[in-house]
Amino acid sequence: SLRYDNVSGTPVNDARIKLVDAQNQVITAEVNSQGIYFFPNLANGTYSVSIDTIRKTSGGVTSADVTMINNYRLNRATSPLAIGTPSANLRLRAADVSTSNGTSNTMGADSITIQDAQAAQRRAGNLSTNNFSFELATPQRIWAVPSNSSTVTINGSDVTFNLNTVSYGDVNGSFSPALRLNTTLQAENVGFVTATPGVRMNYPIRTGQAMDLSSWQMTFRVRDGYRVKDAHMFGDASTVLVNQTGNQVTMLWFAENGVPVQVKKDDNIINLTLGKEDAGTWKDPIMDASMTDVEFNDGFAVTYTQPRISLPIVTQQTDVQVNLYPNPVNELQSLHLNLNTIHSGMFSFQIHDVSGRIVTTVTKSIAPGLQSIDMEIPGLAAGTYQLFWTLDGDRLNKSGTHKLTVVK
Repeated sequence: SLRYDNVSGTPVNDARIKLVDAQNQVITAEVNSQGIYFFPNLANGTYSVSIDTIRKTSGGVTSADVTMINNYRLNRATSPLAIGTPSANLRLRAADVSTSNGTSNTMGADSITIQDAQAAQRRAGNLSTNNFSFELATPQRIWAVPSNSSTVTINGSDVTFNLNTVSYGDVNGSFSPALRLNTTLQAENVGFVTATPGVRMNYPIRTGQAMDLSSWQMTFRVRDGYRVKDAHMFGDASTVLVNQTGNQVTMLWFAENGVPVQVKKDDNIINLTLGKEDAGTWKDPIMDASMTDVEFNDGFAVTYTQPRISLPIVTQQTDVQVNLYPNPVNELQSLHLNLNTIHSGMFSFQIHDVSGRIVTTVTKSIAPGLQSIDMEIPGLAAGTYQLFWTLDGDRLNKSGTHKLTVVK
């Protein structure tokens, strides 16, 4: 089998293994979904077995990896990379993304280059590369470091032989290709952010859950004519790396000091400084709330497998805007109603079931600005409902409806 050199031995399921006989004839075999490969009907003899190709394209960079590289560079004798690990040599090769063989005295050589490990593998695969202006590995290489080729002797019976591999940059075995590859999250459109006509605005990305963040990365698409000028992480001064090619934006951040940032649900975690080509009315800058190549890690480089984030709706704050979330809502969850208006008055809403029967009524005095109304919905059976709202103020009467779905 071909497995990733982490604690769980994750199978690498898209690769090719190479076998060379004594006459230098080469045979290759594809691995299956469990990382298993077979070379049937081989004659007796001595063969060399190695990894020929690993096709998956992902990095494996976390703040824990950077900390270990810095520890290794500064104190090689006591580093976990150098002692006490059976695969220390394999991990050292993975860590050494600047080709300095792990012994460089250049300040920060490996720790800087590791930030761009994903770009190195993309360039090696002739794919578009993030241009972070950091050193790239030379010669250009694929995304993983395979274990050394090994000699296998067949003499009248079957032989079982396993190979291990590590992603460039992942020196502590925390990266899991099975979890990390092809990951996508659907960001919720929750809350509002006000914008006035102009060519620049600040746009927050908020958490949909509590997290201890030591590193994250994500890719998304912005509208035509919109550009990310800058980004920073709330609660930490470490640089957010941003690359935009056309409409596609890739961002990467890790806590350089190794201390995670604790965020609560609905906290701002990332603030984007956005620019656009004209001074007209702003629209929601992120076209599709699906974030790809998403990874959120805690201080132990453990991945949040289903992270939740929210993107606020851009409003000019000229009238009344109402937003429900989550929608669909679980019958055991709380329902949140976000309201943004320049008016004051009495705001009320009713939830009707499919027969038109009123099942919930709420009335509240509101002031101008952004505000949230939270409500419990116990007893609402799974199904489709209609929410009717009204805002009555001085010489003002506004109303609207929203479809609400309750699921088990």
